Amino acid sequence: MISTLKSGFADRKGVFELTESIIVSLVGGFVTLTGVILTNSSNNRKLENQLTTNQAVTNAKLEETNMKLNDLAAEVKENRIYGDRITRLETSVEILQKERNEK
Repeated sequence: MISTLKSGFADRKGVFELTESIIVSLVGGFVTLTGVILTNSSNNRKLENQLTTNQAVTNAKLEETNMKLNDLAAEVKENRIYGDRITRLETSVEILQKERNEK
C-alpha cells in the first residue's frame, strides 16, 4: 500500500511539474506576444505620423507647383497677346510700305 501511495504521489508530482511548465510557458508566450503587439503598435503610430508629415510636404509642394503653373499660364497668355499685336503691326507696316512704294 505504501508503494502505491508513493507511486501515486510521484505521478501527481510529475503532473504538477508538467502543469507548472505549461503555465510558465504560457505566461512567457503571453509576455512575448504583448511585447510584439506593443512594438508593432508603436511602429505603426510612428509610420502613420511620418506618412502624414510626408503627405503634408507633398501637398505643400504640389500647391506651390500649381501656383507657378498658373503664373506661367498667365505669362503665356500675355505673350500671345503681344505676339498677335506684333503680327498685326508687321502686317500694317508691310501694307504701309507697299502703299508708299506705289506712290
